Amino acid sequence: MLFFILFVAFSTNAQQIAHTTGFNLYQEYYNPAACGAEKDWNAGVITRKQWLGFDGSPFLAGAFGDFTLKNKISVIGLQYDYDQLGMFKYHSIRAIYNQKIPLNRKLTLSAALSPEMQIRNISGTFIYPSTPPEEVNITDAAFTFGAGIYLHSPDFTVGISSRQIVESKMTELGYTLKRH
Repeated sequence: MLFFILFVAFSTNAQQIAHTTGFNLYQEYYNPAACGAEKDWNAGVITRKQWLGFDGSPFLAGAFGDFTLKNKISVIGLQYDYDQLGMFKYHSIRAIYNQKIPLNRKLTLSAALSPEMQIRNISGTFIYPSTPPEEVNITDAAFTFGAGIYLHSPDFTVGISSRQIVESKMTELGYTLKRH
């Protein structure tokens, strides 16, 4: 085991999706099939600001809304998210279509698809040793989509989802939206 740890190289990826401590308030962010699970309509705004007083401090804001259609089994939703860390900014606009399948009086299975447009921006000054500062302002966009399954009853919930099924490339930034 020690040999493996010391001499075997491998690559890892950090998270590309913001994580919030208010997961139970914003489940639709992680699993689109959670839309309409508990209410016929839902709307809200969520924000998080860290390191107050520092330029470029982490900031997250999101607005979301969804409602159940007249047939009582179809749900549509819309989300907008903004995430900032230093000179890196991220916008996401996501539509959601969720189909609820009642399994019995209390248990419902939901399946959802969610097309999404992500826009990323780097705007600031790069400072390298021995070279003049370089002003940068690059914006790029990519389309992806996600899917989820959500089993819900008054006593428990369980689900599985992928926010980004398609690995889309942002060519201007040389960046790939990884599947997860």
